[in-house]
Amino acid sequence: MKKIISVLLLLIVFISCRESSTDKPTNAENDNAGTPPETVALYFINGYVDNSNKLDEGISMTEFVDASPYVTSDFKSELKRIVQDADPESGLDADPVVDAQDYPDEFEVESFDKNTGYAVLKGRDWEAFKLSMVLKQVNQKWLVNGCGMVNIPPQQRQPRDF
Repeated sequence: MKKIISVLLLLIVFISCRESSTDKPTNAENDNAGTPPETVALYFINGYVDNSNKLDEGISMTEFVDASPYVTSDFKSELKRIVQDADPESGLDADPVVDAQDYPDEFEVESFDKNTGYAVLKGRDWEAFKLSMVLKQVNQKWLVNGCGMVNIPPQQRQPRDF
């Protein structure tokens, strides 16, 4: 019964997100071939933050990532591992996708290196907040393979000085 309710909630969230988003292509859920990597990065992270900001109305981070057409299966697996390995009593110290407890409501691309797939995003209204991502091509589509703490080596993560 819980699975049925979760699936229904997931469908409702994605239908409402799709209907309310004017800058997202209508075929993004099925195929992002030809979508520039910077755009894929923004679709993913801004959708993730939007869902997270819904608090009790949004779906869990792992449910959101599992349903996202913009991430690799490696990303999904690593996020699940991070969540499962968290201390059962204290949980996670920070949101692993954004590598922080507090983060901007919207991101924009600061830089992208097509040779390495690494991107640095910054908060639209909080420019000091930076976020590392790595994208890779899978079947001619750019997908997020790392973001925040997930699949980003410590030396590539952005410092948190605030």
